[in-house]
Amino acid sequence: MESLDFRGKYSYAPRKDCWGVFYSSTSFCVLRSSTVDITCTYGFPTDQTVTTTLWYREDKKRQEHIDLRLEEGYESRVEHLSTEEHNCTLRIRDVRESDSGQYRFRYLTNKTGGAFSGDVVTISVTDLQVSMTAGTVIEGSNVTLTCNTPSCNLKAKSTFIWYKNTQPTRHRSINNTLHLSPVNSEDTGSYSCAVRGHEQHQSPEAALDVRYAPRNTAVLVDHYGEIVLGESVNLTCRSDANPPVHTYTWYRKMGTQISLLGGGQSYVVANISYESSGLYYCVAQNSVGEQHSAAVSVPIAGQGLAKYAAIGILIVVALLLLLGLLWLSKQNSSAPPITASTTISQQQADSSLVYNNVLISDPSCSRNTKADNDVQYASIKFKGSDKAEVGPYADVHRPRTQTTQEDVQYASVNFSRPKDTFQ
Repeated sequence: MESLDFRGKYSYAPRKDCWGVFYSSTSFCVLRSSTVDITCTYGFPTDQTVTTTLWYREDKKRQEHIDLRLEEGYESRVEHLSTEEHNCTLRIRDVRESDSGQYRFRYLTNKTGGAFSGDVVTISVTDLQVSMTAGTVIEGSNVTLTCNTPSCNLKAKSTFIWYKNTQPTRHRSINNTLHLSPVNSEDTGSYSCAVRGHEQHQSPEAALDVRYAPRNTAVLVDHYGEIVLGESVNLTCRSDANPPVHTYTWYRKMGTQISLLGGGQSYVVANISYESSGLYYCVAQNSVGEQHSAAVSVPIAGQGLAKYAAIGILIVVALLLLLGLLWLSKQNSSAPPITASTTISQQQADSSLVYNNVLISDPSCSRNTKADNDVQYASIKFKGSDKAEVGPYADVHRPRTQTTQEDVQYASVNFSRPKDTFQ
């Protein structure tokens, strides 16, 4: 009866009453440092008894069959798993690359000529290796990692496990491949793989380098507090980038004007003055791209006080102007309104006096008194006369006709005859 193993090799079902050796498979792909079990059964005539069993390595250069358990380099690594009759399963631990080759099982019976060797079993020892579509990629692109066995193919049902920096990765794998899509800077690291059940036998690590443009770019000022005039201050541009930043450029901004200052990761603002004020920023650049930092100011001692003093002076001047306007408005509002019966005419610069309720005893005194000239009155009445005379008076009654009109304005004047004569 024939059976097909997973490699597509034919083996035969055992018959215990005839000569023969039967394997579960005649070809094994084995991971280096792992353990391989070669399942085996054998048969012999029922009238004979098996006296010797051994596994040996096929070597056409040698005629004798040396028990593998006695071979140099195999001691303590080779074991017959069962002592039962008809069972010839072999185990090889800590498989080495040198173990790759052909092997046979052989047994001897108690009869003359009673010996038989089975077919050749091939062992191929392989390593796990990680390959990538690209070892260096730009952030945002796609990467595929493959866990390969270069010497032979493992069983189709093998399950692969992926590690990043010796820790299981968060990404899921499909068969023996791992897809990173899209890749980001956090995916940078060393990757290895293993077969489930043989996690202790991981592949050598392969490095993935994810590159990105500068980020987190900032300006550092190595000075605490305000800077005194005449001092110097050092500015440093810091940035996170892969590959590292290869060019730093410094700029100063004053209003809408931007000035190029120079290059280098550090920039010194020497001999600080008020002309040094402004906003400073840097630009970090690598092979992937560039980034501008936020602008920082250089605080100069006293600069803030001067600014506040100027603002204070402007406020005081504005208040004084406002008070002056209010005072002028009040003065204008206190002057009497000019009506049809009140006419105020200013002849000279010093004729701005106004007298209310002035009582003049004799109108003739106004002609002889110099102090009456250029005087304005609110209301004038001349006692002893009911005759009103037209003139520059608000309400004037004069007792008799005046021979000479004085250019005098009166607001309100009452004339009464004095008991005594003016001197």
